[in-house]
Amino acid sequence: MLLEIAVLIIALSVAVLTAAFVQTLRQARTSLERASEALREVQDAVRIWKDDVEKLVSSLSGLTERAGRQLDAVDPLMSSFRNVGETLREITAAAHEVSAGWASLLKTKADKAAARMEAKAAPGERSGIAGGGASRSDPASAMPGSPGLGTDRHALRNRQAAPPPGWLDWLDVAVQTVRLLRR
Repeated sequence: MLLEIAVLIIALSVAVLTAAFVQTLRQARTSLERASEALREVQDAVRIWKDDVEKLVSSLSGLTERAGRQLDAVDPLMSSFRNVGETLREITAAAHEVSAGWASLLKTKADKAAARMEAKAAPGERSGIAGGGASRSDPASAMPGSPGLGTDRHALRNRQAAPPPGWLDWLDVAVQTVRLLRR
């Protein structure tokens, strides 16, 4: 009988252990099912995010390509601006040289004209022209149109009737060149 009681106790303990083991296995299975469901949800979310990221990357790639094309389109424009700037710098330098040359030429002609006027006036001063003549000390009588020396009126008429100096033609050419460059 003791043996039968021992076998019965062993059988009951195996049955209790088996029932506990079955419950543990069921709980493990439900936990695994929950984990599997969570894993499926994560995979779906990752798949959706992956699609969104791929769309974003392709959109950024397209945007980068468009920006590159626009920059390539702007490069010739900037090159043109650079060329226009260099051309304007050269034109300015040329205009500066031309104006310096003209100023020098005009100064030389003015000096020569002044020397000729002094040479013409010098014999009149030496001979002592009497009455109403222009003298170097009286600037009002040397002004054009003043009742002074008769030769001043003739010189004024000759200056007014003379054709315009040649530099005016060059000035017209320069103005026309600038107008053409602006177009």
